[in-house]
Order: sequence, then structure tokens, then C-alpha cells
Amino acid sequence: MFERLGVNKVIKTLVLADFLLISAWGFVNPILGIFAVSNIEGATLGTVGFATSIYWIIKSVFQIPISRYLDSSKSEADDFYSMIIGTFLVALVPIGYIFVQTTAHFYLLQIISAIGDAMSVPAWYAIFTRHIDKGKEGFEWTLNSVSVGLGAAWSAAVAGYIGDRFGFVPVFLLTALFILSGGVVFLLLTRKLIPQKKLITFPFIAPREKRDNQAA
Repeated sequence: MFERLGVNKVIKTLVLADFLLISAWGFVNPILGIFAVSNIEGATLGTVGFATSIYWIIKSVFQIPISRYLDSSKSEADDFYSMIIGTFLVALVPIGYIFVQTTAHFYLLQIISAIGDAMSVPAWYAIFTRHIDKGKEGFEWTLNSVSVGLGAAWSAAVAGYIGDRFGFVPVFLLTALFILSGGVVFLLLTRKLIPQKKLITFPFIAPREKRDNQAA
């Protein structure tokens, strides 16, 4: 489908990953308030509101210096690794929800989520902006907007059903799975975005010939 639309590999990969990530949080967002009030000792609707505020404040504060740092480098390696690390950091949050017991734990998870998103979101924007096809800027931004809208729509409906039938734990596990899937999709861009000399410093994604030489 993407080939017919004339969308390049980087953009289609970013759109697919964003679809998975937004779908992931579409599972959690509709039920998070109910979960907190029902399962966290001392939690109220005010707790949920305060936790949401913590997330947005921390994310907003950290995004500025992180984005300035990423912009200071001409290489996309920093953007790529910031996006990957941030995404996998956020994947810890829904797992944490399974074990949360106090409001302090709940707030801590919001802080972790905010820092992870502060790392991944500016990097995603930077890479998307650099690789957007000339003359298709509006269309490709809209393509991403439509994909995340659809992701949020279907996952919210599914989350309600799963939560009602099977409880919160399967929803959180499914959320973590989708976030991890989004991170794996980002990894498909490794060879496209990272110079070979940058890969050598990261053995787990070093060029094949480098790994072969090390093994020998």
C-alpha cells in the first residue's frame, strides 16, 4: 500500500511504529482511571488527575533540552538511539502497572513514561521531518495522523472488552507487547539511519562482516 502511495521506507516504518505505539496506549488510557481507583491503595480520581499532570509536566520539561541536544548533532545516530531507548523505557510502564501498590509507585511510573516519551518523541519528529518526501509533506503528516487515530480507535474498543472479560493484567501485557513491537519496527531503520562506523561501537548491531571478524 505504501509503495502505491509513493511513501519512502523511513516514513512508512515510522508510521507503522507510531500506529503500534498509539494502539498500545489506546488499550490503557480508557481504563487507567478505573484501574487506579480500584487497585491502588488510597487512590482517587484526584490521584489520576495529578498523575496525568506529572506526566505532561515532566515530558514538557525534558523535551526541550533533549531536542536541543539532538539538533546539535549532524548525525542521525543520536536521534535513532534516543528513539529506541525512550521507546523501550516506556515499555516498562505497563508492566509496572501490574505490580503497583501505592500512589507513589503510580507517580513514579508516570515519571518514567514521561522521560521515555521525552526521549523518543523529539527524535521521531526529527527523523520524520528529514525523510519526508518533498511535495508530499501534508499528505505524509496526514497519513501518520490517520494511522494513529485508527490505532487509538480500535485499541480503545478492544481494551474495554478485554478488561471487562479478563481483567487489567492482560490489557497491560498487551500494551507492553505493542510498545515493544513498535520498538522492534524502529530497529528496522538501523542500517538506513546509522553509519557503519557508528554501528561498530554497538556490538549487538555491528555490521555482519565486523561480527564475523570478531568471531574468528
